[in-house]
Amino acid sequence: MTIDGYLAELERELRRRRAPRRRLLAEAADHLRSSADDLAADGLSAEDAERAAVARFGPAALVAERHALAVAAVTARRAVFGVAAACAAYCAAAVAFAVAAPSWLVDFPQGAPSFLALQVAFVALGLSVVRALGREERIRLVASGAAVAAGAVAAAAGAELVLALTRPAPAPWHDAVTLLLVYAAAACAALAALPWAVCALRRASPLSVVERDVAVATHVALHPVASCGLVAAAAGAAVFAAELAGTGAAGAGAGALVEAAAVVAGFVALGRTLGLRPA
Repeated sequence: MTIDGYLAELERELRRRRAPRRRLLAEAADHLRSSADDLAADGLSAEDAERAAVARFGPAALVAERHALAVAAVTARRAVFGVAAACAAYCAAAVAFAVAAPSWLVDFPQGAPSFLALQVAFVALGLSVVRALGREERIRLVASGAAVAAGAVAAAAGAELVLALTRPAPAPWHDAVTLLLVYAAAACAALAALPWAVCALRRASPLSVVERDVAVATHVALHPVASCGLVAAAAGAAVFAAELAGTGAAGAGAGALVEAAAVVAGFVALGRTLGLRPA
């Protein structure tokens, strides 16, 4: 194969893997032509020198796979860092409301959307961080976790805004300007992290994933029903204990059932995306 033919094949392989192409193609062309010139100086014909240079460089599919994997790994790990920062900011905003919000604003943004979204984000990001510390072949799962976490928090921010703007009675927003600015900044951070995470997932999605995952995810994938039931029961018990003193047994029981149902729904909806259920 000539150098031009090899570069055309390499470009096709890179495009199929959604990997950046310009820099690698330029470096590959420079390396191949330099190698071919050296081989020609040793007595090979120009055509044979190009073929030998291409053979030494390696199969285009393998070169493209390694390059795409390296780029996707860097992008996904940066996305995890950005999404983690956005989720931390959103959580801090919720804590600020819990501590300083006036009575008429106590349920914003601490309602069900934020409460459930932060739980989803915590699980997704936890898995992504652990996976990012291991082999690069898990990078698609790393990117999936970052995208799920960013999407959950961004959706919660939008839902909380809708709930706030559809209150049945006018609210004295001017009495809570600082808190609203804190929430707005956190919501903007979540929205900014979302396209970053989606870009990482787009780059990683064509790549293969190793069958051996981190220990926790592997155990859950092998025992999905038991693992989901155990987590749902533990979450429900935690909510029941937390709400018992304030709402009584009936209210705490209702909250526990809602929490358990949310865990099951989240597992069913996102388990495969996060690698917690077999495909």
